[in-house]
Amino acid sequence: MKQWLALFVLALAAGTLGWFGGRWLSQHRGETSVSMERPADAGAADLVGSRRPDFALPGLDGQVRHIGEWQGKVILVNFWATWCGPCREEMPMLQALQSEMGSKGLQVVGVALDQPDATQRFAAKLGVQYPILVNDPMAEDISVRYGDDEGVLPYSVLVGRDGIVRDTFIGKLQRDRLREAVGALL
Repeated sequence: MKQWLALFVLALAAGTLGWFGGRWLSQHRGETSVSMERPADAGAADLVGSRRPDFALPGLDGQVRHIGEWQGKVILVNFWATWCGPCREEMPMLQALQSEMGSKGLQVVGVALDQPDATQRFAAKLGVQYPILVNDPMAEDISVRYGDDEGVLPYSVLVGRDGIVRDTFIGKLQRDRLREAVGALL
């Protein structure tokens, strides 16, 4: 029993140190070129009703994509990672939603908080057709600027055609709630 408890405490400490170390490293690993209008301490609730933060990241093809290129559309920004089970589970629903509502003005944009190679393999395996942007340290900063102060994945932000944030979704998306929120903006 003592050995099990010692291993549990050791694993918990290692996990906690790894999480904090990863956050510190991602925040101090080179400069980011992310331009944001919101203060870093603003949370998801503070984001609703404000203008979406501005950013640009490379896509899976290496070409830099700017969030502003989808201005005038309803944008669902989905922060995810290949190692996140709920993220992986919701992606087929996001692809189906994009296929169904894209012609009406919806644009799903995935932002992977993951390595580009792993992201590319996973997106190809699933047949994801919506844009996926990647860049480990900058993407994490962007998710915080979009209200994900706690680093929860998946995390999604719904932006209206006018560029104003209309809703945030913490954790795995619920199909009916998402369809209702998107439908109200189309």
